[in-house]
Amino acid sequence: MKAIFRVARVALAASTCASAATTAFAGQGALVLEANDNHAYARYGQTLAYVVTLTNNGTGIATDVAVAAVLSPAWDAPGASWTCYPGSDGATCTGSGSGPLDDVATLPPGARVTWVLELPVRIDAADVTATLDVTATGAAPVADTNELVIFKEGFDVPYGDGTQGSSETADAWPQGD
Repeated sequence: MKAIFRVARVALAASTCASAATTAFAGQGALVLEANDNHAYARYGQTLAYVVTLTNNGTGIATDVAVAAVLSPAWDAPGASWTCYPGSDGATCTGSGSGPLDDVATLPPGARVTWVLELPVRIDAADVTATLDVTATGAAPVADTNELVIFKEGFDVPYGDGTQGSSETADAWPQGD
């Protein structure tokens, strides 16, 4: 028996969001893993919120799927935390944890599990990039990298340096009298 593998990588500015799909035989799970923070840049000392999603596109239940993240040295691994949202489709996972993501999930066919990772960038990081690598049993690994900045063009405009996340809003700076 053979399994067919399809891999897709999508580049977003300086950040790379990767996803992969594994097509398996009838009755087996076909898992798709995705990870993204919607950032191309991160400031030293900034905490980023990553969304990691694992979907079972197969016809069988995927049990005991180990999901783990490896953080590059630019991240403050002891300060990291994560929360799992299994949805209402019968998927299961651990509610939350501290440190890099390390969980086990079970996904019925069509189910999705989402983790939100809060990852602080070290203020004293020697690296110029911060990379998150995520793996899940039965799925292709994914990675996301942010370029680290002190500031860049647009630093005088709130979030003009490209470090604003989708959940943050840029309010106007107070005007002087």
